[in-house]
Amino acid sequence: MAQPMKLLCVALIGFAALGILIWLGYHVDWTGFRSYTTPIVDKSRTFTRAKTLWDWLQLLVIPVALALGVFWLNHEEAKRKQATESLIARLKQESDEKRAATDRDLRETILGSRHLPTIWIRSPGYFLNVISANQTPGTRLEM
Repeated sequence: MAQPMKLLCVALIGFAALGILIWLGYHVDWTGFRSYTTPIVDKSRTFTRAKTLWDWLQLLVIPVALALGVFWLNHEEAKRKQATESLIARLKQESDEKRAATDRDLRETILGSRHLPTIWIRSPGYFLNVISANQTPGTRLEM
């Protein structure tokens, strides 16, 4: 049998089972789906109805909804954090590639004009490269 046909059969069986359970639920008192009639008792006595399956299900709706909401929010936050980290890593890699290309271009420019002393500041927090006609490239002055 093909995959879509199996899925259709499972869905039909599931809906049929759900329909049968709902139909049976209306014929059994403890489920709470049936209409309720209050018993006749003395006015001096109070009557409290017993809890039904529907009453217990109502108690579960709020905690389950809150738990699912928290789970969903945590999942979305983790996805957003992962996307942000991957974006930062990609931007850092692109920045490093651009810096390397700029460094290569500057080196070519500086080495091409050896007749003038040149001071090249790479970027803040790094080092100074001083290149002139009588020095070799890469002489560093630590700052």
